[in-house]
Amino acid sequence: MEKPKISVIIPVYSAEETLNRCLDSVLCQTLPEIEIICIDDASTDGSCEILHNYASADKRIKLIEFTENKGAAVARNSAINISKGEYLGFVDSDDYIDKDFYLDLYMNSDSGKAEIVKGPNFEVVSLIGHKAIDVVNDRIRQFRTLFAQYQTAIFKRDFIIYNKLEFPCGFQVSEDAIFAKKAAILADKINIFDTGGRYHYARRADSLNSTYYSEKKYRTISPTFLQFWSSSMNIVQKLPAATTSHFLCSSLRRHTLYRYREMLILR
Repeated sequence: MEKPKISVIIPVYSAEETLNRCLDSVLCQTLPEIEIICIDDASTDGSCEILHNYASADKRIKLIEFTENKGAAVARNSAINISKGEYLGFVDSDDYIDKDFYLDLYMNSDSGKAEIVKGPNFEVVSLIGHKAIDVVNDRIRQFRTLFAQYQTAIFKRDFIIYNKLEFPCGFQVSEDAIFAKKAAILADKINIFDTGGRYHYARRADSLNSTYYSEKKYRTISPTFLQFWSSSMNIVQKLPAATTSHFLCSSLRRHTLYRYREMLILR
């Protein structure tokens, strides 16, 4: 296969109930030039066997296996390091995508000039099947530091490598938000569009992003918030224009405080 247009990265941990649906949705993409990197994070169920079966049947799939659980951040970073695609995309093993999802993203990359391409707002699918669109694109257009739903975007690989962007390790929540917002701050060109193939985000009771925060997850929120704030400010302060830095600092402050309040909702 020629150089992939997109490397699709899928971390997997004990997701046998949803993994087939996820992989099938990625394999049937109308953009054929993709590679799919699956990382088994020492699953305790049949996920690894499922991955081996799919990898044997489709040469586009690369499989990384961890012998001990290292977390989604390490899994994604490991896949980024071996990826070959022009762009990087990320899918969670609970979720699934429409067949034109990556074709639409790639076709909106302005012939590869955009460092980030953000597609339609994702659809949230509840445990009992209720569906709703989570609307974020309009506020991202206004303030790029409010960048969210990184799964609905693709990121230029050379841009990620050049800026040494990675998912921070050791957090129970928000490592993806740190990655996405750093990328948005540094990118020169972000293309956003609202119609086309959609990402379907499945809520799960034991998901790390569930609204039901355990005490263990809660204890990680404050350090995550503080590290995100610190690392983001380090980037903003290096920007050349003082006015731009002031604007980004202001919008970042609003968003991080908003997200922090969201995280404090416990049940």
